Amino acid sequence: MASEDHDPESYRLLFRLVGVAFLLLVGVLIAASSLVLATGWTVALGVLWLGAALVAWRDAARPWLPLLVATILAVVWIAVLTLVGGAR
Repeated sequence: MASEDHDPESYRLLFRLVGVAFLLLVGVLIAASSLVLATGWTVALGVLWLGAALVAWRDAARPWLPLLVATILAVVWIAVLTLVGGAR
């Protein structure tokens, strides 16, 4: 039978890595949004992404924070793209 010993530090690292990867993906999507959004909206989302990345980077005590911040930013990106996006 497999051992039930789990290293909590491995889970923290996994949460952090998945959160950072998702945050990077949202950054790429925001950059690609310049094709359909006005420059001001793209810059605003980029500044918001930079702030979210700094918040996620600085707080090492909460390993789930990068994932939460990236999810909130993705929802904001979808909302902006839906409400404002369209032909330039």
